[in-house]
Amino acid sequence: MQPSHILSRVADTDADADADTVDTAPVPALPKAAARWVHAFADLDATHTRAAHIGGKGLGLVRMAQHGLPVPPGCCIVAEAFGLVLQANGICLEDVWQSADAQEAERLAQQIRDATLPPELVQEIVAAWHALGGDAVAVRSSAVDEDHAEHSFAGQHLTCLQVRDEAALLRSVLACWASL
Repeated sequence: MQPSHILSRVADTDADADADTVDTAPVPALPKAAARWVHAFADLDATHTRAAHIGGKGLGLVRMAQHGLPVPPGCCIVAEAFGLVLQANGICLEDVWQSADAQEAERLAQQIRDATLPPELVQEIVAAWHALGGDAVAVRSSAVDEDHAEHSFAGQHLTCLQVRDEAALLRSVLACWASL
């Protein structure tokens, strides 16, 4: 299962906040030079973007936003970025997928959580976070094969809420990938 990720801005959660309020205020577009691994919802065309690129959840959010529904501003980290991280860290998934061994799967998940993100990916993720206001975001998985006719994994993967700083943001991306 190739994962993608979604960062979306969240409203403050102080005691007086209305839980049903969705923050849909416009956000500046990401710089076009930063559009290789991370794409703002507004920059994606739901007609031509495939779930294999940004995951089904990401594509659904893009479609809803483009139809005028109240979707918090956000962006997607493309599935190919996961492959970049695996390659940069010498991590191979094939052996684990073949063995179905729980201890081996946990070892792999730890390797992913401990992985080093390539500098160009870090730069794009952090730039996207700043474009979203540099405050609280949710980091969510959007696996490209999360829901299928033969299986469904929706809701089984990690979501990190109220992520408020760069270090937590980068750890959250790796943790979400590891949960897949």
